[in-house]
Amino acid sequence: MGRFGVAGWVVVATCAALVGCPGELVDPARFTACPDVPKLVFAKDCLGSGCHGKGDPSVGLDLESPDVASRLVGKRTIGGLALLIDPQAPESSAIYTKLTGAPFGSRMPLNKPQLQPETQQCVLDWIKTFSSKAKDGSADAVSDAFVPPTDASDSSAPGRDLTTDTTKFGLGGPSKCGTANVQLCEDFETGTLDTKTWTVVGTAPTIDGAQVARGQKALHILQNGNGASYIRESKTFNGAPAKYFGRAFVHFATLAGPPMNYAHWTFIAASGNKVAGEIRLSGQYQNGKNLFGVGTDNGSVGGTGDWTTSDNDPKNNPAAVPTNQWLCIEWMHDSIANETRFYWDAVEHPSLHTTKTINGGNGNPYILPDFTNVWLGWQEYQTSNIAFEMWLDEVAIDPARIGCVL
Repeated sequence: MGRFGVAGWVVVATCAALVGCPGELVDPARFTACPDVPKLVFAKDCLGSGCHGKGDPSVGLDLESPDVASRLVGKRTIGGLALLIDPQAPESSAIYTKLTGAPFGSRMPLNKPQLQPETQQCVLDWIKTFSSKAKDGSADAVSDAFVPPTDASDSSAPGRDLTTDTTKFGLGGPSKCGTANVQLCEDFETGTLDTKTWTVVGTAPTIDGAQVARGQKALHILQNGNGASYIRESKTFNGAPAKYFGRAFVHFATLAGPPMNYAHWTFIAASGNKVAGEIRLSGQYQNGKNLFGVGTDNGSVGGTGDWTTSDNDPKNNPAAVPTNQWLCIEWMHDSIANETRFYWDAVEHPSLHTTKTINGGNGNPYILPDFTNVWLGWQEYQTSNIAFEMWLDEVAIDPARIGCVL
């Protein structure tokens, strides 16, 4: 398995569950008691090439070096969807739930028979030992069991649900902006744009109820041919180095397609001080398929150029951008670390993760601006006679990751 897999299935501590890992789990029926999980399960089945040995561990999860528990207890999976070992709720630990039913992503072992119930129970029993240690204050309890992750891209404000279960997104229900407790939330329910918050660029969007994610109204964009139609806000930015997260529900009705052979379009972008260019959430139509992408148009001296990196998740089999359905899109822009992230229906797409040195540019460092604004809507850059149509709803901006539930 690749080093940076999709968040829904990249991190499972019991590597017997991973494709390509050698060996199979020892038959639990041969034991009068559960085996030592790290020494007899992890060591036997998780340390082959491409798995979780200490030399080059898949997704950074080392199950070979001493003190395995310190790397699992209280540590989040990539994407922040769960704790690998949750001492307060052992049955919710990712290394267990991914074996039993996969609340996000695919069940493990991937494309193999489900592990025997006795083996699953042994893993759970091992997890529960950390729950008891945490409760009784034993001296050998893992000291950092309750330390939150230091990477805010994998966390959110207290009480926020980062689930990938789309049935919990509230689609078709009432607006949640009133109780979202974020820096900015726009649900368009008043029927008019607040000019103290939003500025219109290009063709003016309308607000209607033809398509809604939540509530009764959403922003409707209809752009005939190439050009811009979007709304921009600067209320949440002060031009200082910062990290911010965004969330928007997006419904594409029509996208680039025949007779066009190629098209580049943007639906969210931010810009600011220090360096030129927009930092874009966009897409490209090529080879008969629209794929999401990220990039910039910083072609100034020293900039990384005008580039877009296309989605490649799941690896080498990316899904085309769908039409006529609501998508929850999240993004992170960090002008301190010069880093961006992209999430679709709460699942991070690692192929669209950019850093100062890992990006689709020309080799120059990818430096993000100190943000002063963000816009949402539509802009397409190639000459076209197509009528591009989309809706936006429940747009939110906050310093912490928001998720798709609130």
